[in-house]
Amino acid sequence: MRLLLDAMFAAKLAVELRSRGIDATAIDGDSSFLALSDQKVFLIAQLECRVVVTENVRHFRPLAEQAYGVGDGHPGTIFVARSQHSVGSPLSALVQVAKDHPGDDDLRNRELWL
Repeated sequence: MRLLLDAMFAAKLAVELRSRGIDATAIDGDSSFLALSDQKVFLIAQLECRVVVTENVRHFRPLAEQAYGVGDGHPGTIFVARSQHSVGSPLSALVQVAKDHPGDDDLRNRELWL
């Protein structure tokens, strides 16, 4: 499973995930990505076959529904509750998700809530 962490997550989380063998990248880790709209972040995730990890349900859920509706599909979306913002909480949850869904298409066109 390949992950793209939305801007509300520190790049440190992606570093920790990679140290555990999970292919993760963070918007926060690339200054050229920070100014991108949610739509462009979602498009990057689609192009790179990455599951979006975000707390931004309001913007990303409609983007996922739209991609599914027009037949493009998407690699998946993981929604994280705001209360899970320390690095430790989403880290352990995302590690478990990666163990439970090891294939690149395991969350295709699906959403998961943490």
